Amino acid sequence: MAYWGGGQAGGWSGDQRGVQRGRAVDGWDYAELGRVYEPGLVKRLFPFLGPYKVQTIVATIAMLVFAVASYAQPYVMAVATESIVEKLRSGTPAELAAVESEILRFGAILVGLATFSFGSAALQRLMTGYVGHRILRDLRSQMFEHLNKLSLGFFDREEVGRVMSRVTSDVVTLQELITSGFLNILADIVGLALIVLFLFLLDPLLAVISLSVIPLLMIFMVWWQTPAAHAFIRVRQGISIVNGSINENVSGVRIVQSLNREDENLRQFERLNRVNLDANMDAVKLQAAVIPMVEMLSTIATAVVLIVIGVRTFAGDLGAGEALAYAIGFLLYIQRFFNPVRDIVLQYTMLQRA
Repeated sequence: MAYWGGGQAGGWSGDQRGVQRGRAVDGWDYAELGRVYEPGLVKRLFPFLGPYKVQTIVATIAMLVFAVASYAQPYVMAVATESIVEKLRSGTPAELAAVESEILRFGAILVGLATFSFGSAALQRLMTGYVGHRILRDLRSQMFEHLNKLSLGFFDREEVGRVMSRVTSDVVTLQELITSGFLNILADIVGLALIVLFLFLLDPLLAVISLSVIPLLMIFMVWWQTPAAHAFIRVRQGISIVNGSINENVSGVRIVQSLNREDENLRQFERLNRVNLDANMDAVKLQAAVIPMVEMLSTIATAVVLIVIGVRTFAGDLGAGEALAYAIGFLLYIQRFFNPVRDIVLQYTMLQRA
């Protein structure tokens, strides 16, 4: 049964109902919503940062300070442990007298690093919030200005719900990507580089062993990326369709009620909502497979490193202070190494949405 309420009146014409079916089932709107992450498209967002260069630079510097101060702490703890344990084992009066000053010195260094971490993190969040909300304002203003310049034919062709979805939820997603998304990805990359650096400063052999699981992770991520990209495409399509349907039915509620289409529109919405639910569940399942894999590789790396430390200690290659220092340092860094990996995977979802 055709419904001539019009796309902007909360219903579908006979032609629009065919499009609605194709959109939900055959992947209509793929050109707009079905693209995987493309760096070229992301570059088009950078001009929005132009008016806020100073704040962006301050936020970036604060992020770098936070990364260095945060990832240097396990290294300082490892060095402090080795120094203090070796002095205690020597047993000489001079060495024992120096233990207290060593504890105070390294304690002051750790407190200083923690203070820098806190201050830089607070400054980064402040600048990110400042830039983010102003970019959100700019995006909405430009989009509103652009909508006012469009012809009447555009609004006759496009569904009002789809347009409203672009103006509201899509703008917020872009704002999150421009601010926290890019900065978090940069922070994770810097964090990974710092962790690798500190691992090799502690012990090159153990560093290579710790990183030996990375090829397995890369193989898994290459396999995971293809189905994940398709799943995220379906999620974007599904939520856009649902938002469009809600906006159309709310804005055209009088026509829907006057033509007694409440039940029919509800059935159509339930079908669209089911497609959206299925798409999100598929994406959740794929995302849920990543964290256990990362945790398993982290556990394997930790176990291998501890075994090697134990073997080298019993063989006499490592002293008690070195063994304890390496155990502390490498355990902390291995745990922290996989945290940025998990974060990058989660940020990939934001990149796909934006």
